[in-house]
Formats: sequence, structure tokens, C-alpha cells
Amino acid sequence: MTYGSTAANAVASINGGVSMLTFSGHGSTTSWGDMSFGQSNFNQLNNDGMYPGVLSHACQTGDYSVGTAWCETWTRTGGRGGLWFFGSVPSTYWDEDDIMERAEFEYFLEDDIYWPMGFGTGGKLAVYEYYSGGGASKYYFEGYNLMGDPSVWMWTWPDVTGIEDETTGLLPAGLAIQVPNPLRSGGMVTITGSIGPATLEVYDISGRVVARPFDGQLTSTESFVLNTSDLATGVYFLRLTQAGEVTSSKVTVIR
Repeated sequence: MTYGSTAANAVASINGGVSMLTFSGHGSTTSWGDMSFGQSNFNQLNNDGMYPGVLSHACQTGDYSVGTAWCETWTRTGGRGGLWFFGSVPSTYWDEDDIMERAEFEYFLEDDIYWPMGFGTGGKLAVYEYYSGGGASKYYFEGYNLMGDPSVWMWTWPDVTGIEDETTGLLPAGLAIQVPNPLRSGGMVTITGSIGPATLEVYDISGRVVARPFDGQLTSTESFVLNTSDLATGVYFLRLTQAGEVTSSKVTVIR
């Protein structure tokens, strides 16, 4: 859906089983504006068992000071609604929301950050980086919150997250890097590949190698603590190389 879509279009799409629902426009504590999607439209949903994640870039849709906030309607109504709801308590701004939305999907689709608090926080960091910590940066960090499970991985098709393992959960297929994002002083990194020599390097945004946390024999999967205490705040790229195959992951270091 795009500009000019109606509430009926949205209801049909949600009932059809979309995985991610994003609204960008005017809002209130109990509805979305523009297409005028309110309680009566929500009551037409029958998406039981097909709950999408909800990104609400609109004023006040995350304000839970009212009797039943719009975020609560979506996450606490049985048989319909969403798996989680990411929205703002106060009013928001067009430019900052646009920066934030684009970054959320960049973290989700390009950087393989599939858990909502991960790519949601990525959107906040993009606002912070764009305004160098000024402007509405603090306002956005405080205003946007998530209701629902912050750690659930969103479903994608094709399933790029890998295969299901009863003991360890989701394991990436082929070369893969799993790293918390953002990092404050360090975090547990897991790399996966074939059995054999492999190298993991950390690059700064200028392309300079600033660390080489792994350079040795990879035995399918290795986990270790990546110490970032010596790195300045900013964006870095982790690059895993093995037998001519390369994969990378972007991570933001903050203080």
C-alpha cells in the first residue's frame, strides 16, 4: 500500500497475513489519521495467528496514559492485532520520522537485525547520527517505545535466518556473523562457517582495519567477546572471510 490507500485496503492486507505493518502519517492516542483507521476498522481484523509487527510513525500512538492506548489495542486484544507495537508517546516530526523509518528497514533488511528492539533502536541511532546528537535526538530516544516482546525474530521470506535447531535455535546457513547492535563496551560475537581457516576483521567507516578479533581455524561455530572499549563512537563493519567467501555485518559502537 502507498499514498491514497484506505482503511479497507489496510484491513484486507492485515487479514491477508502481512509480517510487518508500517504506518507513517498523522495519529492520535486511539487511531491513525490520513486513512482514518480507528477502533471500528480494527474490529474488522480476523488475523488470529498471523500477527504482524507494527511500526507506527505517527503522533501519540504509543501514549499509554489514556484508558486504552492505540498501542495497547494492537497488542492486548485477543484474536487480532499485532505481535508488538513500536510507537511514540509524544508528537513526532516528518523529517526525523523519515530518517528513522529508512534506517529501521536498512537494519532489518540489509543488516539482518531481525528483532524489533534491534532495528527500532537502529532507527533512533540514525536520527542521532544525522543530527550529531542535537536537534530532536534525545526527544526521539525518549519518545519511541516498544510494547510487546522486544526480542522475537521477525519472519522473512526466503528464510535468510538459516535452519531451525532444537538445541540452539536459529543457526545461520553458510558464513554468518551474529553480533549485538549497538555495542557499548563489548559483546558476544558468534561466527559460523565451514571447518577451516577464517579471519574476522573490524573496519571503521573509512575502510581502515582497526581490529582482527579472530584469525585461525574455524570449527563450524565460534563465539567470543568482542572488546570495543578502544573504539570511538561510530559505525563499524565486521568482515568474515573464509576460502574466498566473504560476509559482513554493520555495528554501531556507542559510549
